[in-house]
Amino acid sequence: MLTVRGSPRSVLVSCSLAHAVNHIYILLLPPLLPFIMWEFGLTYFEVGLLSASFIFTNAMLQFPMGLMADRYNRRNMAVLGLVAASIATLLTASSRILTHLMIFQALAGIGASTYHPVGGSLISEVYPRQVRGKAMGIHLGIANLGSFMTPVAVGFLMLTIGWRSCFILFSLPGFVVAAVFWLMVKERRRTASSSTKLNLNVRRLITNRTLLILSLVFIISSMRYRGVTTFVPLLAVNAYNLEASIAAMLLGFIYLMGSVAPLIGGTLSDRFGRRYLAAVLFAVTALVIYLLASAPTVPLFILGLLLFGFSITASGPILTAFTADTVPRELWGSAFGFLFTMGMGIGVLIPPMVGYLTDVAGFYTAFTILALISSTGAVLILKAREAPRSDIKDQEVT
Repeated sequence: MLTVRGSPRSVLVSCSLAHAVNHIYILLLPPLLPFIMWEFGLTYFEVGLLSASFIFTNAMLQFPMGLMADRYNRRNMAVLGLVAASIATLLTASSRILTHLMIFQALAGIGASTYHPVGGSLISEVYPRQVRGKAMGIHLGIANLGSFMTPVAVGFLMLTIGWRSCFILFSLPGFVVAAVFWLMVKERRRTASSSTKLNLNVRRLITNRTLLILSLVFIISSMRYRGVTTFVPLLAVNAYNLEASIAAMLLGFIYLMGSVAPLIGGTLSDRFGRRYLAAVLFAVTALVIYLLASAPTVPLFILGLLLFGFSITASGPILTAFTADTVPRELWGSAFGFLFTMGMGIGVLIPPMVGYLTDVAGFYTAFTILALISSTGAVLILKAREAPRSDIKDQEVT
């Protein structure tokens, strides 16, 4: 039974805007890292720890938030999360030592942890399987516009207003979108599940073979995403001798490709299936990651960034739609929370590891290992069982 009131379009628009803000807070730190690194005198390992502070709290709370999303009002959860993340981002600007930066970014991660279980659950509920990949693609594509605009804007702004003012400025969209979400998304009151049913739902998740395979794929996806996006600005500056502001804007081009690639990937997966298309995209991403650290010229490096942006973001809606196809409706929030906790939880280890590898062996070795990790995802996704289209009986939404 549907619990969301209003048109699917209003839900999709609200969720996409909230997702864009979520991406802003995730992507705000990496393009500012060269300036923060110089001001605080950080090593690459410490840069990795700082990046991991947001990822760690964000990852660890995704599953608990997913369990809550299946029991309580999802609109309220999304709004509270947006406001909390905005406040923590604002406070980051006041940091005077590395510890302050890590604490405020950890708090921002807590606020941002509400979104994925809530957004994925709401969109899966109002869009049937036949068009779910397309809806997820639009959802991610709009979010990636936020990802694109953030590093590009930061590239222009940090030279004039400084990194602290960037945190202040980019805290504002969260407050605005929280108000929009509150007004546009309505949800009927739901009866909270008993603790017995909650325990049963958890067991149903962790014994679902396809979901477990998808969780491993999410782990691999998070590892390559975190490793590359955290260190691409530093790679551009230190290996290709580009200005820090240019490096920040180049990071944005990854997400410029990501504004159209998810719609293409999601729509194709609705028509031709999820599994094989995802495997191809993971293999392409592996080749591109290797190219990033071995390209002989700057133009080839930039081409690699564009291809990376396309391949990695095109696979996103395929995996989320695959997840919704795999588990019952009443477990969608928990399933999305479980996958993002698994993926981001392991992914939190990658920035410090890539930073350490870069310190001792250089960017080429670190990125080659990331490429090998991505290639294992291409093999693993083929082990997942994809239900035939005729076996999936979603309720049509009018």
